[in-house]
Order: sequence, then structure tokens, then C-alpha cells
Amino acid sequence: MTHVETPVSLSCRRRRALRRGVRRRRQLPEQSSVDVHIGGRLHLLRSELGLSRETLANGVGLTVDRVEAHERGVKRIGAYHLVRYAEFLGVPLSAFFN
Repeated sequence: MTHVETPVSLSCRRRRALRRGVRRRRQLPEQSSVDVHIGGRLHLLRSELGLSRETLANGVGLTVDRVEAHERGVKRIGAYHLVRYAEFLGVPLSAFFN
């Protein structure tokens, strides 16, 4: 009688690869220069008005971490939140694109 090797399941292969130290690298999202520019303008406008991130976050209805991510350009600011930022800061939308 001959021994027939059964196919190894994918999860088993993954476990073996992890034991060997082979890991998949997580793809980090790319920062767009537009996102960084708009975030920088948000930071500048907020600091010119003397507002803290916490005050801005409460006024717009976001978390402080999300506002920080927006300011650094890590998270893209959607149109809805961009309008909310502009209304809260009392500036026109064009202030973010100058």
C-alpha cells in the first residue's frame, strides 16, 4: 500500500509560514499631497483662532484622534466634514484650498 499525501490546507500553510517567521506586510495607505495640504490648512486655521483640537472635535462631532489624523493628512476629509469644519471655523470652503 502506498502512502498518498493529502493536500495541505491554506490555513495550515499559513500557520507553518508564521512559525518560520514569514509575515505579510500590511499595506499603508498613501498620503495624497492634497490631503496633506488641506490638513495643514485646517491646522493653520484652527491655531489662528486659538482653538484646541478637542474644541474643534466637539464642535464638528468627531473624535480628537480623527481631527488629528485629518490635520496630518493621514485620513482624507470627506466633503460633509469639510463643510462642517468650514462652518464651525467661520471660513469659506475656499480657505482650505488656498
